[in-house]
Amino acid sequence: MPKTSAGSNPLEDQWAILRNFLPPGWQDAAWTTGAITRLRAIQSAADLLRLILVYGWNDWSLRTTAAWAKRTGLADMSDVAVLNRLRHAPAWLGSILAAWFRAQGIGTTVKSRFRLVLTDGSTIPMLSG
Repeated sequence: MPKTSAGSNPLEDQWAILRNFLPPGWQDAAWTTGAITRLRAIQSAADLLRLILVYGWNDWSLRTTAAWAKRTGLADMSDVAVLNRLRHAPAWLGSILAAWFRAQGIGTTVKSRFRLVLTDGSTIPMLSG
């Protein structure tokens, strides 16, 4: 990972800033929503959230995400294990967003007037021939 001239890691600095925006109880919600049921390769809710954000933000494959997790020391897991973690995370991510909206004073308004939908905007190129 790149280091700045002061020796700090910009990705770690950004993660520290992002954590300040997360609502209280977000780590406990990982357990109550079933995103985490036991600690194995992923050692904490923070690690799981980092894995999810890296996967989504970078638009990486599951295999690349698993390789990143191993390279950074976050977790040693297969691409299938990454997929399983992602499959169990939607309710947890929804609870984080709902708590954040409530903290901003827009929780009930958003719930009654809008529906948040996350979509995959990837495309699959077709071979012409």
